[in-house]
Amino acid sequence: MNRLELRPRPGQRAGRAFSVAPFAIVTAASMGSWGFRGQAERDYRPVYLSYAGTVAEVRAFTANLRSGRVAVMGGPSGLSLSIPRGQGFRWKIEERAEGAAIGTVYCPPVIDRVPAFAIDPDWVTGVCLVPRWWVDREVARLLDRGEYDRQADAEHAAVSLYLASFVSSRSTFPVYPGLEFYRGLRIELENRFEISGSCSVWDSAFRVWTAGPLFKYVARLRITTEQLGELLADVTQAAVEQGTVTRVEIAKPRERRVLPLPECGSGQIELFGTA
Repeated sequence: MNRLELRPRPGQRAGRAFSVAPFAIVTAASMGSWGFRGQAERDYRPVYLSYAGTVAEVRAFTANLRSGRVAVMGGPSGLSLSIPRGQGFRWKIEERAEGAAIGTVYCPPVIDRVPAFAIDPDWVTGVCLVPRWWVDREVARLLDRGEYDRQADAEHAAVSLYLASFVSSRSTFPVYPGLEFYRGLRIELENRFEISGSCSVWDSAFRVWTAGPLFKYVARLRITTEQLGELLADVTQAAVEQGTVTRVEIAKPRERRVLPLPECGSGQIELFGTA
């Protein structure tokens, strides 16, 4: 079993060993200083990290990681991880039954679905982590309402809804409310910008490692505002030609965020709020 272990500080003798079981590691070297990769080839600052153990193990590991200690997975030659201090990372410990706990640390500007910062006028960036539990819940609702007959189509629509919310919160462009529109947006993003969507990506710029079914979909976004505008225009035009939306509907003034759509049910209200 993989373990995350704390490396001794430089010049210090190895003391008490603190280790936890990793749940998920997401690094994104292209996300500016938050996703910075260190001098060593396998030295990373994760933008999302979760791990589990006993309450005592998780609390001790978290305290040491917050102090600047480096964690390694896979031994001395394995992946090394550190969290920069003073950069606004968010830390959380959830205590579970029978003395177990889960620790999570992540970078809000990169990970939060609705980030608390001003929209960048030039870039749309972030790592979209779509929770599996949320997709499973929305798939059940879509199937129960008869929106889709096939599980795969309902899953694609649910993930597309979440991704559209993520994109909308990071740009000034409105996104037309419609499940098929969201699906078209996702397909174009994947085709044009290779945002991945895989939960097992492993390359020099974007790494995703999960020990269990934590996410249904993971995507890295780093595109210019101009590129997103062109993509949305093309998706909108295709939707008009297919008859799923009309030019009158597209021309209606609306807020930056995606508007609620009745057939999406509470899932969309939850993601986008009310009009």
